[in-house]
Amino acid sequence: MLILECKQGELQNGKMIVVKKFNFKQLTNPDVQKKLFMNEVFPLTSPKHPNIVRCVGYCSEKSNEVVKHNGIFVLAESQPEMLLCLEYLTMGSLDKHLKDESSGLDWRTCYKIIKGVCCGLHYLHEECRPQNNNAFIIHLDLKPANILLDENMVPKVADFSLSKLLCDKKTQTCPVEGTLGYMAPEYISEGKITTKADIYSLGVVIIEIITGSKADLSNPDIEHEEGIIMKIKEHVEKLCEKSREVRDKIELAEGNGMVATDKIETWLARADTIIFEGMAVCESKQIGLN
Repeated sequence: MLILECKQGELQNGKMIVVKKFNFKQLTNPDVQKKLFMNEVFPLTSPKHPNIVRCVGYCSEKSNEVVKHNGIFVLAESQPEMLLCLEYLTMGSLDKHLKDESSGLDWRTCYKIIKGVCCGLHYLHEECRPQNNNAFIIHLDLKPANILLDENMVPKVADFSLSKLLCDKKTQTCPVEGTLGYMAPEYISEGKITTKADIYSLGVVIIEIITGSKADLSNPDIEHEEGIIMKIKEHVEKLCEKSREVRDKIELAEGNGMVATDKIETWLARADTIIFEGMAVCESKQIGLN
């Protein structure tokens, strides 16, 4: 089990940082520990991007301590201490700013946040090459709580603890982890991961930013598979309805000449398609359970 402790710190030059300390409980395999730690480090140590939270530094070191073993004192190697230092972002996470319709944010700010998240996600999928020219990163836990904002409300994607580094575009599977409400149905039901999983989450985030509709499925009835499929299906149906509302609001803003929205339209169209694909997955899964 991985437990993260986050504390605020200050560098010698006076700049504030956030220090994440990785505590591994009931997880003694050093290879697994290293993999979980590097999941966070890899995306943050690649070439910098303005919409990915910046890594200031990291370390992983072991120390020796004297312990009593079979009645005698021996020198033993302790668990490694793994620390990740990140830039401090004054406005906190996006979820703190989402309260009601329009999220309490003006349209220009909404647009800036949505565009920034789209750019950060595009970087992870298409431009970030941490190991070779074919590698790319899938975040797998994109949600408002993992989008941080600086003093100018510029968004930065954060928390890569569940991310996967893949080397080809083929569909792969993995154990299902993430946040219900933001996970694509095919990922929930079968553990399938492609870049579509992140784009589905992006669509949910865009809808939440513009409409204020929370994607909170934190307490669903999941005692049986049928229960969770029904809950996810209801959620996706609402997303399909809300996506139309989002399009209306974008067209209205565009008609008023507030801001160019072509890039958002492109990403929303992709998210729309994938959300509707998610509906098909829910329906086919439900039929299979009947």
